[in-house]
Amino acid sequence: MAKSRSKLRQFLSGMAHVVLWPLLVVMIFAYISPYIHPEKAWWIAFFGLAYPVIMVIALIFLLIFLLLRSKRWRMLLVVFLFGLPIHLRYVSPTWSNWSDDNDLHVMSYNVRLFDYYEWINIERENTRDGIYMSIETATPDVLCLQEYLIDLKQPHFINAAAIKKIGGFNDYRENFVLTRPARKIGVATFSKFPIIGSGLIAAEHSDKQFAQYTDIVKENDTFRVYNIHLQSVQISSDDYDLFNTNEGISSESKNRVMRVVRQLKNAYPLRVKQAETIIQHALSSPFPVIICGDFNDPPISYVYNLFNQHYTDAFRGNHFGIGSTYAGKLPAGRIDYIFHDTRLKSHAFRIQNEVLSDHFAIETTISWTKEK
Repeated sequence: MAKSRSKLRQFLSGMAHVVLWPLLVVMIFAYISPYIHPEKAWWIAFFGLAYPVIMVIALIFLLIFLLLRSKRWRMLLVVFLFGLPIHLRYVSPTWSNWSDDNDLHVMSYNVRLFDYYEWINIERENTRDGIYMSIETATPDVLCLQEYLIDLKQPHFINAAAIKKIGGFNDYRENFVLTRPARKIGVATFSKFPIIGSGLIAAEHSDKQFAQYTDIVKENDTFRVYNIHLQSVQISSDDYDLFNTNEGISSESKNRVMRVVRQLKNAYPLRVKQAETIIQHALSSPFPVIICGDFNDPPISYVYNLFNQHYTDAFRGNHFGIGSTYAGKLPAGRIDYIFHDTRLKSHAFRIQNEVLSDHFAIETTISWTKEK
């Protein structure tokens, strides 16, 4: 028995020491990935995408080194702690309570066409009703919907009037970028308060993704709310099967993997261009800014970094634990955000837990210091 333990210890020790240096290099690549433009080194973004897996592996090997009483655990711990600012983008150690009724309650939700194609439920009306109920329960002052759909031939399935009634909204703006004979797809912003202006930021680099802004007045204060949906990877249902198959790697699987890699490679720089256009527009806003939507990028990404340089991520400090907003098959984690002007404050960030789309709804309240 003692001999077996000794062999196991030797095996673990040898494996740990072989893995240590490659692991440290991979961790450092992940840490610097948000600061490298994808057009300069697109491949480094994959280290950021794999960050959660890398950190789990790092913690496992840190435990192994401690159990082996190897001094190398210190080296691994130092590199792990070096990435603390990055870790805190994924994990919020503190939370806050809802603020008072005078503040602005904001909700953002990629509804994935209200399950029009029955991805979630064979009775799409059940999914739609679930989304309606989540909106009614949350009672937001402002609701930003992405992948919003209107069925022109079946207007009873989904329409703005129904959402207005359910949420108690008084005003809304909808913009469509994808129009078909029977359907229109885009984004929509609903508000309980007057919308005095709105517009659409041109999607120069994509015919499907764009940003809408609305100027909303509450009492004597005006806010500019951006409702955005950045370039998606557009992975097909066949490609998703790569993440839940138990079969061996075939030539077809390899081709699909390469196709997904190409799609990721193409999407990264497009999202950066879209983000830069939106931020440039938002920085010229005459009103405090709130930016909601599906960014299609994790917190350890160049796109997130662009927004984080100018605005506050409402999740951080307002939601205890790890945040994940993507409900699909990919291990994407948190890719939906509510950012806001640094002049504003956010409270009690919440993530919905019911699967009614491939995204979870997110919500927070926004407060501000009134001018005297």
